[in-house]
Amino acid sequence: MVIGLRFGVALNSQKFENKDSTQFNIDDQSDNAVISFVPTFDYYLNENNFRPYIGLGLGYYLLSYIDVSPIGSADALEGSVNNQIGFLLRGGIEFGKTRLGLEYNLIPKAGIELPSGQIIGTVNSGYLGLSIGFTIGGMKNQN
Repeated sequence: MVIGLRFGVALNSQKFENKDSTQFNIDDQSDNAVISFVPTFDYYLNENNFRPYIGLGLGYYLLSYIDVSPIGSADALEGSVNNQIGFLLRGGIEFGKTRLGLEYNLIPKAGIELPSGQIIGTVNSGYLGLSIGFTIGGMKNQN
């Protein structure tokens, strides 16, 4: 078993739902990011040099601002999204000090809010990711 902390960045993983497309345009083409800080727990299925694992985590996901423009206007507004607590499920293999994994980040939908306080849509930031990692330290004592 291993307890760790996963830092992650995902670009353009968000899916937008515009509740009033006749009044506002949500820019879903720009780079939108999700930054995550997730404490994790991983369980290794064996102790060989080739070790499959499964894991989970619960942590904090920072969501980026979203550009919103009123229809018929070149002015851009900054739509804010509340940061979320999310859940991580993952699994993969570790061989030597290299790790390959597949992760699903389940993040609740959040409202897109204009500076005036008006909610104009939602954003679904959950995503599936491929991870590659390397272990630093952790050598067994060779006595």
